[in-house]
Amino acid sequence: MYTAPSAKRPTVGPTSHYVRWKFDPNATDLHVEPTELVNLEGEMPHVDSRYATKRYNYVFLAMTDPTKPRPVAGGMYNAISKCNINDGTYQYWSAGETVSLHEVAFVPRSPEG
Repeated sequence: MYTAPSAKRPTVGPTSHYVRWKFDPNATDLHVEPTELVNLEGEMPHVDSRYATKRYNYVFLAMTDPTKPRPVAGGMYNAISKCNINDGTYQYWSAGETVSLHEVAFVPRSPEG
């Protein structure tokens, strides 16, 4: 568990998490409850589009580097996390304290995956 301030949830304002919404077109109840898949503060998640409607194990998310004691310049994200939605673990890659990242894009290693 990370303890750096930049890894903690904000105490004020909105937070963002990756959730799954399941809609049943035949349901009589209009209420839909989301299921949280990633419990990290981050934005702009991306799933490999080839698996968008199929089972997948990982989602990639822009986030703040949790090993840094303070937020990055401008309060933007400076890391990308690879989140395992099955066991709640994740790995991240940091771009550094002076670099900001935005939307994550997925590029496959090969046409097969």
